[in-house]
Amino acid sequence: MIPTDFTIDFADWLNDDDRTACTAVREAVFTLEQKVPREDELDQHDARARHVVARDAQGTPIGTGRLTSEHVIGRMAVDKAWRSRGVGAAMLQRLIEQARALNYPSVELHAQVHAVAFYEKFGFVKFGDAFVECGIQHFHMRRDLAPNAMPDRAPPPPRPEVKITPITDRDGAIAQTLELI
Repeated sequence: MIPTDFTIDFADWLNDDDRTACTAVREAVFTLEQKVPREDELDQHDARARHVVARDAQGTPIGTGRLTSEHVIGRMAVDKAWRSRGVGAAMLQRLIEQARALNYPSVELHAQVHAVAFYEKFGFVKFGDAFVECGIQHFHMRRDLAPNAMPDRAPPPPRPEVKITPITDRDGAIAQTLELI
């Protein structure tokens, strides 16, 4: 069943309302819940990244994520009350579709250890050793992206048969012209 009690939209970081919506979720999840220092949570990639924001039926932001020009999905955060309800999956799918539309050959992410299984469901594969980022253990993960399928096209029409008729005089030229018309 496809959830209908929330929406996922693209967000423009340069728009005050969109930026406020994204940072509200990120601050609740990363800064308050996971104790990530605010100065580590916001970075130089935000202004250039493509963001998504999930909102409940009342328009309250409940999730966010981003895709950077370096082909990295990150800052995936879902409000605690909305976890395990399809919000993260819907946001991730939207970001993967965006990467594919941009013709990225693959995308990477830094998965917190507890989220590895979630990302594996979407075709991401761990690589390298575990590492600590902002005091939390992570794994590098990557997913190769198949290019968008080309639309089906009808085959070209068959070539007409070519008939060569030598024209030797004016009357023959007129007759051949009238036959073509």
